[in-house]
Amino acid sequence: TATTGTFTIPMMRSAGFKASTAAGIQAAASSGGALMPPVMGAGAYMMLEIVDPPVTYLQIIRAALIPAILYYLSLFLITHFHARATMHERPAPEQSAAVAKPLAASRMEGLVFATALGTLILLLILGYTPFRAVSLSLLAIVVVGAFNRRTRLSIGDIIKAFVKSSRDVIALVAASASVGIVIGIVTLTGIGTRLPATILPLAEQSLFLALVLIMVSSIVLGMGLPSAVCYLLLATLIGPVLGNLGVVPLAAHLFIFYFGMMSMVTPPVALAGYAAASIAGTNIMQTSVAAFRFALVGFTLPFIFVYRPELLMLTSTGETAGPMVMLVPVLIGASLVIFLLLRLLPGDVSDVLMGTDDIELDSRLFLFETMYLDPWTKECIDDYSEKITPKEYDPDLVARLNGLADRDQLVRVHSSSEYWVASLGFWPGLPFLQPLDPRAMITVPKYNPPRTWTPQGTVGMGGSASAIYPVNTPGGYQLLGRTPVPIWDTEKRFDVFGGDIVLFQPGDRIKFVPVTQEGYEQAAARIEDGTYLYNVVEYQRFSVHNYRLWVDKLDHSQRF
Repeated sequence: TATTGTFTIPMMRSAGFKASTAAGIQAAASSGGALMPPVMGAGAYMMLEIVDPPVTYLQIIRAALIPAILYYLSLFLITHFHARATMHERPAPEQSAAVAKPLAASRMEGLVFATALGTLILLLILGYTPFRAVSLSLLAIVVVGAFNRRTRLSIGDIIKAFVKSSRDVIALVAASASVGIVIGIVTLTGIGTRLPATILPLAEQSLFLALVLIMVSSIVLGMGLPSAVCYLLLATLIGPVLGNLGVVPLAAHLFIFYFGMMSMVTPPVALAGYAAASIAGTNIMQTSVAAFRFALVGFTLPFIFVYRPELLMLTSTGETAGPMVMLVPVLIGASLVIFLLLRLLPGDVSDVLMGTDDIELDSRLFLFETMYLDPWTKECIDDYSEKITPKEYDPDLVARLNGLADRDQLVRVHSSSEYWVASLGFWPGLPFLQPLDPRAMITVPKYNPPRTWTPQGTVGMGGSASAIYPVNTPGGYQLLGRTPVPIWDTEKRFDVFGGDIVLFQPGDRIKFVPVTQEGYEQAAARIEDGTYLYNVVEYQRFSVHNYRLWVDKLDHSQRF
């Protein structure tokens, strides 16, 4: 921040940005530098020594690439649309009095820099230790620089470089030595065992809560520390716990590293914001809050790649993921960037991009016979409890976590609302559903670890989303019931599919209609012999404006 901010902040101010905004953008951008391969500061080198099972440098930079691109893409878009929404006239740029260097000199200096960086990356990829790779890169700088008078190093220059690097490393060495003292205190006082003992029970109930606790710990311990030192401290304290959370080891370490970096832009102790504020001459807290807002995507990406390691180009077992496996998580990450862009920007940027109140669209309504508390999903739950890990019966767990009286009230609440098909994914034709009636909103954790099988037609919930499993497949949603109605038809037996193999499309609605086992079996028989008729209303016009008026009139304190 202090290095690049001296020229980027004045540039942004001359372009018309407010001083605090320019400083916040600079703080967010420079803090993300440790996330971007191939260098990644000291963090990547520490991971080479700490991550277990061991990983290579190439695996680390490969895993970090897509999240880093999404971070900077979001920052670019947020800055762009912020400028469009708040800057109406761009002032004429000020003429600089600086004299440009000769092109040949600039090329030679660039060559020296590129040679040093390229040599360092190549040697790390080839498996050299960080110490040897850095030493050989320094030798490459001396050799390449010797070919030009402007870049040639004399003995005096080399001595000055050693003196300067020794002075610059004092802060990092002191902080790292202090980490050793802190670790010793942690060991003697027993905090090192109590913190994992607190996280593990949380993880058994909810991986999300455990990750939130690790996030808060990383941010708090990272206040006032370099991000690499914060990572070293957290990896030492929580390292033994990571393997027990069911998380890919490299994803868990990147999770810690991300939030160690995010502590640099988290008020009240945001060191990057402090440095940027001093350059811009602005209020420290105002600048830190601005930096926090611009870097907000960095707080969500770690949760995404822990739950979907494909974003790191890894499978759920830690193996290298193929291109098609990575596609959905990358799209989710990009969608998150757009969502945060629309919802979390200052002022009226969302209105500049989109006015939602006037949206109207055609929406089909499907009524699905559904047997809640059915024997098939109970068999699946019992099999999981017996073979993988014991757990509470899913409907009882969901009812308890959401303050419902019993499983019967859960059925009434879940079946009371129409559900909006927000998207299709993860398995062809599987709909992600959100209740249109806010009184039917339920949130639940997912299985950890996931199930190895789920009956076809299962109605399940994960987070706030409901879903219908189109085929027998592994899964992690809590199981509530089962519908016999097909939503995936490769044989194209039913006309309602319109020649497609997938029933739903985004913008459709679903209403679950509770039936007994007799009603379920009757519907299943008609489906089997091809006489079943889908109960669907085609088409209704859905108005966002009318929907909002309806929601505003509801008594949100009442359940069904």
